[in-house]
Amino acid sequence: MKVLILCAGLGTRLRPLTKNLPKPMLKIGGKPILEHIIFHLSKFGITDFMVNLHFKPEVFMNYFGDRLVYSYEPTLLGEGGTIEKVKSWFDDYMLVANGDTLTDLDIPEMFKMSQGKSIQFMDGNVY
Repeated sequence: MKVLILCAGLGTRLRPLTKNLPKPMLKIGGKPILEHIIFHLSKFGITDFMVNLHFKPEVFMNYFGDRLVYSYEPTLLGEGGTIEKVKSWFDDYMLVANGDTLTDLDIPEMFKMSQGKSIQFMDGNVY
């Protein structure tokens, strides 16, 4: 399963913390917020991660290297514009997460509720 994690924002409300560092790259417990998000999603067998980037894209690329697929936006597209730009990368389902939001959301349960049916995740489990 693939996920788009929205990371292109400027993070202006957290200035001065985000003056030189994108908000998803701020550290909590010694790791960037985005690392925590990827770890949580990985628990459900999600292995393909795309992030949209605008502000300081090299910070993400230097930290994550080829672990992520990058979609650079020279001009911010907004959530809808980003989704439209990358929708061909997805298969059957489109999962979109915010790069600055930590959660313990049960992803399979969310899909079950939104689709009204079970889904098989890459970890082999059917929910």
